[in-house]
Amino acid sequence: MFDLDGTLLDSQRGILSALAETIEHFGVTAPPADVLVTHVGASLWTIFEELLGTSDRATLDAAAAEYRRRYGLGAMFEYTMYDGVLEMIDAARTQNMRVVIATAKAVPYAERVVASTPFAAMIDRVYGSELDGVRTQKEDLLRYVLEHEAVDPSMALMVGDRSHDVNGAHANGVHSIGVLYGYGTREELQRATALAETTTDVITILKQLSVR
Repeated sequence: MFDLDGTLLDSQRGILSALAETIEHFGVTAPPADVLVTHVGASLWTIFEELLGTSDRATLDAAAAEYRRRYGLGAMFEYTMYDGVLEMIDAARTQNMRVVIATAKAVPYAERVVASTPFAAMIDRVYGSELDGVRTQKEDLLRYVLEHEAVDPSMALMVGDRSHDVNGAHANGVHSIGVLYGYGTREELQRATALAETTTDVITILKQLSVR
């Protein structure tokens, strides 16, 4: 299971612009980019609850919808692929692993983004949240993936860049690799089975972990 943003794609330019525009749309001054990026990977409802300072569900639903409208206009394709991603995914496939995406991004958007990448044909399935917010939490999403794939947690591996990824994996009894080239910090990834500075490091760890 690979996270998408911050793990396979550096997509912060499009995400941050859509977030900032949405926040401003609701009359709140958007924080600087270095603050906004710390929220990437969380659910939209969690992000806007913090950045808009409200727990009102109707407002949060409206903010999520507005963000998706702006993101879908083109910001979703403002990304670059990290160096070595194709080789990293190929390394997993070479070890006869089924490769899926596990992202908090809503499935319709995640599928469109993945379809536009050079690694689209290497991905067996794209898993994400629903438009109504179901499975935006990684713990819930990974549980769903494991159930749908009918895979024992001990035979699975999560690769991601944020605490949501490694904590969600830990909660489900799944091995995890925390990548340090993404948006997360070393401190928040301490629960990972292993840490990787680069995609090359991930390949090395994939060969070492007994998850098959």
